[in-house]
Amino acid sequence: MTIPSPSTASAERCTTGMDHTERTRWIECSIPERHRRREPNVVAVEDWTKTREAVASQLGAGFLMGLLGKRGTGKTQIAADVAFAACRKVWHVKYATAMDFFLDVRATYKSEIQAERDAIAAYSEPKLLILDELQVRGETDFEDRMLTHLLDKRYGAMRDTLLIANLTAEEFALSVGPSITDRLRECGGLFKCEWGSWRVKK
Repeated sequence: MTIPSPSTASAERCTTGMDHTERTRWIECSIPERHRRREPNVVAVEDWTKTREAVASQLGAGFLMGLLGKRGTGKTQIAADVAFAACRKVWHVKYATAMDFFLDVRATYKSEIQAERDAIAAYSEPKLLILDELQVRGETDFEDRMLTHLLDKRYGAMRDTLLIANLTAEEFALSVGPSITDRLRECGGLFKCEWGSWRVKK
């Protein structure tokens, strides 16, 4: 199935109507440039739009949700739209890949200034955290412990967390383990992005 592209805009998404603080939040949340350029609420494939609205409607509920599916289905774009909505609420939002998180924690082991808890705090404190590319990790004991520790802290503080992975639900459950899987069942669940790729040329 060929799906129309989610983006035809070539400029930064419109920030008209945003005050200085809202605009600053949007700039600082680190959404990738490619996904910053699309206007929110552009009509896309129906299931994609429903998924985006389902996630956005839960902002502030302390959710833990996962977006799963093959590459090119617009999972990161959903996250970008949700992040934009959160920035309009003047929330502290952070986007990063799972590898970013692990590298930031490891970097503290060679630092005389920053402690491990400081690196974890940078990920545990934002009101909305988006962790992308969760499938790109070594699944070592260190990574398992750090990921579970981070998500438990966010779960306890009721801060929204959106996980993104190019995995099936079964693969994802094996990757993140039973603790995180149980939290997902309780606080939001998994969305299977099973429609076609936007990257397929017409």
